[in-house]
This record gives sequence, C-alpha cells and structure tokens, in this order.
Amino acid sequence: MTVNCNWAARLRQPVFVWGTAALATQLVVDWLFEYRHPRSLPWAFLGFLPALMWILVIAGFVRAFLTSDELQQRIHLQAASIAFVLTVVLTLVFAGLARSGIYQGSWSDLGSPLMLLLLIAYVFSAWRYR
Repeated sequence: MTVNCNWAARLRQPVFVWGTAALATQLVVDWLFEYRHPRSLPWAFLGFLPALMWILVIAGFVRAFLTSDELQQRIHLQAASIAFVLTVVLTLVFAGLARSGIYQGSWSDLGSPLMLLLLIAYVFSAWRYR
C-alpha cells in the first residue's frame, strides 16, 4: 500500500477527521453543560457523546495502524509511546497538585488531553520521517 506523504493527505485521514470532530464535540458539550444544567435523559446522553467520539478516534487510530505498512506502523507506535509518556507526566503533575491542595482534577481532565497529545505526537512522529 502506497501512502501519500504530503501533509494534506495525512490530515484527511479518518483518525484526524474523527479527532477534530471529537474535539469540537467536547468543546460544545462542555460549553452547553457550563451554562445549562441537564435534568433530562437526552441531556445525559449528550454528556456521553464526547466519550463516544474519542472512542471512535481510538478505533480509527487502531484501524490505521493495522492497515498500514511497517514505516507507518512505526510512526503510530512512536506516537502512542510519546502520548503515553506525556500522559503519565500529566497524571503525576495532577497528583502533585492534588496533594498540595492547589487543584483537584478529575478523570475527565486527562481523557481529552491524552487524545489531543496522541494526535500531536502522530504529527511530530510523521514529521520526523518526512
């Protein structure tokens, strides 16, 4: 399988399209829940929509990994490794802030940044092999 190496083709891959849609969904739902207090069942399902979108990003990332050649698989693995290390660092920072009483984060504070770090790490890894 030949992969076009220009940046426009990389950014049109499903993992980036789903990532952009998930980020937009996350921002819209966070904004809606900040100004409106959901009390009905459809609002509760709307709150689950960003998680579903991020799950689709993960599925797209795995699908792209499984259907690519060795170089692209190496880029995907490096991106996942970079994102993992950065997420561990972010978790340790949040734990330190919680212990010192400065900021009490939640699990949702790590989910979206993890996925955003994964997409940024993929762009960085792909740039290294251009």
